[in-house]
Amino acid sequence: MQGRYEVHISGATFSHIVSSVLSLRAATKRNYALFGHYELGESDTDTTENSTLLQIAVTTIVPLEVPPPPGAVFLGYVSARKCAPHKLSFEDTRLLLGENNEVDSRRESGVSAYPLLLLLVTASPDSSPTNGTSKLDYSVFRSMCPADSGKSLLTNKNVIPLKVDNMIDSLSGFLSISCLGCHNPSDGLRFPSCRNCSVVAEAAFEQSVSTLKDASSKLQLLLQRLTDMEKALSGKKRAH
Repeated sequence: MQGRYEVHISGATFSHIVSSVLSLRAATKRNYALFGHYELGESDTDTTENSTLLQIAVTTIVPLEVPPPPGAVFLGYVSARKCAPHKLSFEDTRLLLGENNEVDSRRESGVSAYPLLLLLVTASPDSSPTNGTSKLDYSVFRSMCPADSGKSLLTNKNVIPLKVDNMIDSLSGFLSISCLGCHNPSDGLRFPSCRNCSVVAEAAFEQSVSTLKDASSKLQLLLQRLTDMEKALSGKKRAH
């Protein structure tokens, strides 16, 4: 289909991919499946005619071996790897072109009239969630499905915008959840801050409850004083 394309993803969902990439060993990769929904609309342009705008919302990202969520629409794939440079590999190109056995089965839960997506996320091989700021590159590629052909084609216009909602709030938690993608139990020893997350959360909750109780007690005391003052004023008026 002709027109503009936009991909939307929440910061919380995107953070799972970032955590996975940062926890990878150098020169390794993981693939995931994208699920969500499509919304077709019109885009305002400088011309007299409006162009078609296809907005693609990514709501779920799961490993390839995990069954898709009920009622989910298959959108494409994620290629997350810890290596340079930031460009499609041969395997990525095959996924995007639909030249993979897994595509056919998953495509049944998707919409064949729309393009297949591939979210490419790469990090530098020397990136580590424990040594400060890490550089992360990400891009969304789409296949093109001409109406007169059953095959998808790649062109130089197959990169489309990705909009991440609440990006800053989600990024603040990357260092804490970066070990979630580790499959080696020994890797967890390098992230001692992650082992006491439940204890910290429980303490924060108890502190919030205590603060709420104190505020409630002060409010009750204030209401009682107002009631006493109202009674005293009413008594003086009756005396006069």
